[in-house]
Amino acid sequence: MSTRRILFICTGNTCRSPMAMALLRSKVAEQEFDVRSAGLRSMQGFDASENALQVLRERGIELEHYTQVFDDVLGRWSDVILTMTRAHKQEVGERYPELKERTFTLYEYVTGLERDINDPYGGSMNVYRQVRNELEPLVNRLVLKLTQNGSGRKALDRKLPKKQPRQTGE
Repeated sequence: MSTRRILFICTGNTCRSPMAMALLRSKVAEQEFDVRSAGLRSMQGFDASENALQVLRERGIELEHYTQVFDDVLGRWSDVILTMTRAHKQEVGERYPELKERTFTLYEYVTGLERDINDPYGGSMNVYRQVRNELEPLVNRLVLKLTQNGSGRKALDRKLPKKQPRQTGE
């Protein structure tokens, strides 16, 4: 079985994408998944936000993280790119059109909904907790999608089908 490569993208790679990465890493086997994160406007080599690290510690998750800048090499490395906002997804597609087919917002990929995850940067611990609490169920659904019936590779290769309307009278 080959390792599946998941890349989370946010703006600065100090808050949302490292939290999503750490949450996913805490739930999957390292030999099955290589999970990374990057930022569209980050600078290379900075620590994650202390508040992000703290709210992860509250869940028993330790993270040593240094920011990295998203580029086409990292994009081509990934099987799927999961962004925190629709604007991030759009920017990835505009900068690297060849990556459009593997780029989704996290919400879109796991729920089919078009929603953004707000940036907690500069916010209080409660704001960071709210973002962590929003990410947790999304990451749980991501794990299910990637590991359902051992078909994680297939899950990476397709988008969720559009929800069918409920039939009545049955």
